[in-house]
Amino acid sequence: MILDPIRLIIGAVFLLYASVLDIRTRRVQNIVWVILGAIGILFLHLHILLEGSWYHHFVILPLIPLYSFPFLELEKKPDLQNGIITPIMWYLMIAVGFLGIIILIFFGGSGFFNLTLLATCVFIVLIYLMYFTGLIFGGADAKGMMALTLLVPFYPHFSKFPLFETDIEAIELVFTFPVVILTMSVVIFAFLPLAMAGYNLTRGDFGLPMFLGYKRKLTEIPGTFVWLMERPQYKNSYGIKLMTMVGETSGMEDWLREQMFTGEITMEYFPKKSSVNTMDTDLRILEKQGRDSVWVTPKIPFMVAIFVGYIVAFLFGNLLFALMDRIMG
Repeated sequence: MILDPIRLIIGAVFLLYASVLDIRTRRVQNIVWVILGAIGILFLHLHILLEGSWYHHFVILPLIPLYSFPFLELEKKPDLQNGIITPIMWYLMIAVGFLGIIILIFFGGSGFFNLTLLATCVFIVLIYLMYFTGLIFGGADAKGMMALTLLVPFYPHFSKFPLFETDIEAIELVFTFPVVILTMSVVIFAFLPLAMAGYNLTRGDFGLPMFLGYKRKLTEIPGTFVWLMERPQYKNSYGIKLMTMVGETSGMEDWLREQMFTGEITMEYFPKKSSVNTMDTDLRILEKQGRDSVWVTPKIPFMVAIFVGYIVAFLFGNLLFALMDRIMG
């Protein structure tokens, strides 16, 4: 497909830029995904012009509300609150989306091209579910996967790539190319504990936490992208809230810390995101307990794994299926 090498380059440039932002700030602006999504929709229409039929263009009707939702509805719903997009307008977009799906099913039937387009809509819905259930942690990661779904909904084919092709339509419908990208990203991400363990071995730090984090001095932690794995335990959450409200300038915070701290420091292998709100308090108590360094786990930029997974999927195809096919003969 003539569009595929262009898709590879465009996607790689955007993901590389997003990866750099994710590493530096752990945030990627919405505008990055808005632009990439718009390019993806344009390329989707061009793809349909080259290989599809007139009714396939109606896939845009469900894709518009599906893709626009996280940019309008997440966070504090600013557009709905300010009346820029009213609930009636939103419900109308949803109704139009269902109309597009009905048209696709009525005219396209069970054709492979048509089912792939419908699978594109389904996968975006699955991304929502993965985000809200915590399988995808960052909003930027979810939006990035949605944008890639629009950019490359079909398996790419150009020159000698991908090196491994399934040639089985049922497999390509279940494991669509966006699914392959996400799968490759997760596999790459899964090797991180081994890399973490190797790093800790070189430093002489051993124990179960070595697969999930590393030790860092207390003085080096503020301002970095980490969560504490070793945390003081408090009698209840109200004391933490009160400490935050009172503030250290009031002269009461030290007394409150003494009252709320149970005297125990426990290991949390999977710290909650909310623990970042008490990090300053935790660090002061750890220092008072004579601790010089503690185990921390980094806020890992998953966008880097998506970038690598995207390149691997484009050049090698569905490696997991190829491996299973090789094993089973």
